[in-house]
Amino acid sequence: MICFFTVIVDLRTHKVIWISKSRRKEALDTFFEIIGRDACDKIEVVATDQHEVYGASVRQYCQNAKLVWDRFHLVQRFNELINDERKSEADRVMGREHYRDLLKGKNKWIFLKKASSRSAAEVQHINEVLYLNDKMAKLELIKERYHQMFDCTTAEDAELILYEIYQWACQLECWEMMKYFMHLRESQEFWNYFSHRFTTSVVEGINRGIKTLKWVAFGYKDMAYFALKIMQKFGYLNHKYALKWMTPVTN
Repeated sequence: MICFFTVIVDLRTHKVIWISKSRRKEALDTFFEIIGRDACDKIEVVATDQHEVYGASVRQYCQNAKLVWDRFHLVQRFNELINDERKSEADRVMGREHYRDLLKGKNKWIFLKKASSRSAAEVQHINEVLYLNDKMAKLELIKERYHQMFDCTTAEDAELILYEIYQWACQLECWEMMKYFMHLRESQEFWNYFSHRFTTSVVEGINRGIKTLKWVAFGYKDMAYFALKIMQKFGYLNHKYALKWMTPVTN
């Protein structure tokens, strides 16, 4: 059975302060109900992925907080769209084996990397592809501009870049990418990033640590004990509410 945790981390202390055995809205609701209305009103920023139920919970309980979509997950979704376009181009050139080999899945990470992060061999590889394929060349421009957008100092500057790459996606008839860019444009949670540059990078680091804990122990059958180990390693072990969801009820 697959078990999911909701892990809440204090952005200032980088400590895990809550673990819930669920990714449902109720998991976050319970945390906010425990800390109370006064504490919820003091929360200024919440960074999360685009999981809608988390957003619904934050909007309900933390009415003074700005909800910020995490940059890491936005880039992750964008990379999926770039990869889909690469695969469609590889299918389109079926029969031209050398060209198709350049686009094959084993090379997908080359196309997803920023230009500044590529090795000399990868630069040579990408240059050959871009010379042969006009669409891939334009997708490379979209990718680079997309990453530059997050470096903008204001939402107004970022909006100009978003409009630009949306127009390029229209010209290439990349329909899913167009819908993605339009969704960003219409979402305040995206624009909040340029005023509150918080991400879930700390949580992603802790997630890696959690996976290491599980790997070292060859897995955990007892999820309550697993949560306890997570709190011991990354949080406050004596936090009186941390494991409330799994406390047995006795008469």
